[in-house]
This record gives sequence, C-alpha cells and structure tokens, in this order.
Amino acid sequence: MTKDLRDVEDAPLRTDAEQLIASLGWTKGVSLKEIIAGVANKYDKSLILQAVGDNELTTITGLWVETNETGYVFFRAADPAVYQIHSMFHEFGHILGKHQGCDVLSVVDSTTLRSTGLGKQIRRAHARGALQNEDEAFAEEIAYKLAHLILSGSTVGLGAAFE
Repeated sequence: MTKDLRDVEDAPLRTDAEQLIASLGWTKGVSLKEIIAGVANKYDKSLILQAVGDNELTTITGLWVETNETGYVFFRAADPAVYQIHSMFHEFGHILGKHQGCDVLSVVDSTTLRSTGLGKQIRRAHARGALQNEDEAFAEEIAYKLAHLILSGSTVGLGAAFE
C-alpha cells in the first residue's frame, strides 16, 4: 500500500498540532467561546476578533496582528460564518504556535486596515492566504483540529456548533 506524499510530509506537523491541542485540555464538544478564551489565556494578551470589509483583506482571508498590549484577529465580513471561524482558527494556530510573523507586514499598514486605526502600533502579523510554508501548514492543522473538537462532540447542527 502506498502512502500519499502529503501524508508523509505533513505527519510531524499533524503530530505537533495534536500534541499542542491535547496540552490545552480541551475535549470533544468544547465550545467556540471556550476556545477563544483558552487561546487568549495561552497568548497572555487580550484578543479582539473583528470582521472587516473585503476591501481591507483583498488577498487574504484572515489576519493576526499583534500590538504591544493586544492581539487582533481579522476576518472578512462577507465570508460565510463557518469560513470566518476557520480563518479565525487558522490565526489561532499562529498564536498557539508562537509564530514570529511573516512578510505580510510589508503590505499590512494603516491603509490595509484603515477601519482599525492600528497604524504604526503593529509589531508582528500573520495572514491566511496563498503562501504555503511550515507555519501556514501548522496553522491549518490547528484550525482543522479545533473544528473537529467542536463538531465531534456536538449534538446540534453545523451552524449552531460554532455559535
């Protein structure tokens, strides 16, 4: 039996993501609110989640921006709610993985997120977009694992599980 090359290459990332999620103590059926609170607690900063217009996130679907005091997770307001949550969970993967930032800072500034007023306060950022590297793959694994935790213990429909 042959293995899919992706399964072989991503196995360590999956294992690392599984171990990180297990270390947080969440069980099947954990709520969205519990995950948000747990990520903020692990992050040790306040965490603000905010939908923004498509004109502000034109080439990415989610963005984590850090200032000295706060972390912000932005997602597109026009995306379906379940996709917004996936984008949010992906950014949580960057936070939990303690990723140091990516080249998105070269394009993220006060004009990209003009409704937020963050401007020069931004220290580091990570975005969910087309770029693929180890940090992005890890963040996706975290997003899948968080969604699985919520859904696997849910007795309600898909939309209600993410409320």
